Amino acid sequence: MAKRGRPCGFDREQALRRALDVFWEAGYEGATMAALKEA
Repeated sequence: MAKRGRPCGFDREQALRRALDVFWEAGYEGATMAALKEA
């Protein structure tokens, strides 16, 4: 059976690492959606 849907367009582990970097630098309260999106 073929996989359905769009192929994954990003590396999930890399996205998590970048998000953690944003939280580490800015803190939970200082991390904005814009900063997370940019990371």
